[in-house]
Amino acid sequence: MRRNRRQLELELRIWGGRRKGAGRKPQGKRRRVNHHRRPTLNRNHPVQVTMRIADDLPSLRSAPEWNTIIRCMCRAKERFGMRVVEYSVQGNHLHLIVEARGKDSLSRGMRGLTTRLAKQLNKLWERRGTVFPHRYHARALSTPREVRSALAYVLLNRAHHELDAERRRDPVAAPKPSALTVVDPRSTGPRFGGWRMPVHAQLEIDFGRLPPRTWLLRVGWKRHGLLGPDDIPGLQRRTAG
Repeated sequence: MRRNRRQLELELRIWGGRRKGAGRKPQGKRRRVNHHRRPTLNRNHPVQVTMRIADDLPSLRSAPEWNTIIRCMCRAKERFGMRVVEYSVQGNHLHLIVEARGKDSLSRGMRGLTTRLAKQLNKLWERRGTVFPHRYHARALSTPREVRSALAYVLLNRAHHELDAERRRDPVAAPKPSALTVVDPRSTGPRFGGWRMPVHAQLEIDFGRLPPRTWLLRVGWKRHGLLGPDDIPGLQRRTAG
C-alpha cells in the first residue's frame, strides 16, 4: 500500500522585478538623470539639452575651455542632422537649444558632440578619464511659450546664477538686472537676434551655431514678446517675494 507523501515546497530566489532598494546607487554629489526611454521626437519641435561634466574638473567658462568648446561646436555643425541653434556655457555644465530630424538624429548627434568635447577637453587638461559621466537631459519644446521660456533659461542662465548669488549676499535688496549684465559673453547671446534692447556684439567670431529651421524657433516664440532683462528665470517670483 502506497503512503501519501506530502510534497515539500521549495523556496526559490527570484531575481529581477521591482524591489525596494534595487538599481544602481547614486554616484557623486549629484543624482544621475533617470535612464527612461526617450520619447519619439517630432522634427518640428526644438529640444532643450543640458550636459553636465564630472565633479572637480576645471571651469568651462575659462578662456581656454571656452575656445575649445567653440572649436568643437564649429566642427560638429549639422552632424547626423542635428543643429545647435543656441547655447550657453556655465562652470560645470552646458545648456543647448538644438533641432534634429528625429530621435535617432538627436541621439547620434549628441553622442558625437559629447565624444568630441570630451576628447578635446581632456587634451586641454592633459588628463584621461570621463568628462561627461551623466546622461544628457533632453526636453522637447512643442509650444511657442515653451520655446520662449527655454531660450530665456539658456541665454539668461548666467544672469540667473548671478542674481541668486546677489540675493544670498543681501536678501533684503531687490535684484535690479540691467541690459549690460544680461548678455553672457560665454554664450551665443551676442549673436542672438531676439533681444528687445540693442546689443553691440564685440565678438566677431563663429560660435558654431546655425540659424533655426523650425517655425517655433524662427517665428513662433516671438508671439509672446522678445527677451529682455526682466525675463531672467525666477526673477519675477523673487522680486515679488
